[in-house]
Amino acid sequence: MRHRKPRSAAALGLALAATLVAAPATADVIIPEGSTGTALRLDANFQPIGRIQGLGNVHGMDTALSRGLLVSASLDEQPRSEIAKPASMSEGEHAKHHAKSGNKKMAEGDISLVRLVSIETGEIVRQIEVPGMVHHVTVGAKDRYAVLTHPSLDAVSVIDLETNEVTATIATGPNPNYAVYDPETGTFFVSNAGNATISQVDPAQGYVLRNIRTPGGVEHMAIDPQGRRLFAAEAETGLVSAVNLDSGAIEQSWNVGGQLHGIAYDAARDAVYVSAREKGAIGWIDLATGQLSLEPVGPEPYHMALAGNRLVISSAEEDVAWTVDVTSRKLISTVPISERGHQMAVLPES
Repeated sequence: MRHRKPRSAAALGLALAATLVAAPATADVIIPEGSTGTALRLDANFQPIGRIQGLGNVHGMDTALSRGLLVSASLDEQPRSEIAKPASMSEGEHAKHHAKSGNKKMAEGDISLVRLVSIETGEIVRQIEVPGMVHHVTVGAKDRYAVLTHPSLDAVSVIDLETNEVTATIATGPNPNYAVYDPETGTFFVSNAGNATISQVDPAQGYVLRNIRTPGGVEHMAIDPQGRRLFAAEAETGLVSAVNLDSGAIEQSWNVGGQLHGIAYDAARDAVYVSAREKGAIGWIDLATGQLSLEPVGPEPYHMALAGNRLVISSAEEDVAWTVDVTSRKLISTVPISERGHQMAVLPES
């Protein structure tokens, strides 16, 4: 994870308000902007409409739509004594909603903050303390659980969004990177980049059910729950593998080449898209035919999210996000952002 000094919004010429400024029902994609502590909000036309503030060194983000929340996590660590409450929260609420855990690492070590943000207003409504820094966030089980990856702890944490408490911190493997949710089993799959495994985690019971071996160190993943397939981007080997969710067997692999990063599954087209960083391209995999092709997009494509018929892709080299039409495979727009974009949250279109 490389992080560069961010450029200011003023330097980019963005006439955006300091907080959320547009009707939330029109919003489609929210892009975390790293150490600026902000998340850029795009409307259904993929145009900037405002920023959410006060998110720390924000990298991971997901939605709990039925609760009207964004779950936002930070790479920043700090002593517990330095945690301040959000301005919109009373002292009593602040004390009540601190995370409670018997985990020794959480009780004794530095912590980071997971911020629960109102989708409607863009305000931080709660802060939850978790052990160590957080890389990525995934919400599942009908918006009940959020799973957070802690690379420095070789573990993931589970937040119960009904109680706003950390209910488990689970050792998975070296350098856990990303998680996806399987609604068919109610479990999460976590990539452990340090030992080339994928752990299946039960959030309610708080333990690992099994580990799946992969050819290379998997980072980002995408899931096809109905087809019982998990698509794994093996970042350093340049491979995308299709893993059978039930058997754990690798059914097929595609050699995209070079370093990979973000990946998305498109159920409407039965296709997989992956960021080929070294090639400055998006890898397009047609699953019906097995055909792989590369389409240029720009320098070092990084995180990606699928919103309708558009891919939104950030760059690890430039402070921009690209939107690409997945039907025509054409670049539609380039949106300036204040720092490189990370794990994006997608909201339903109005």
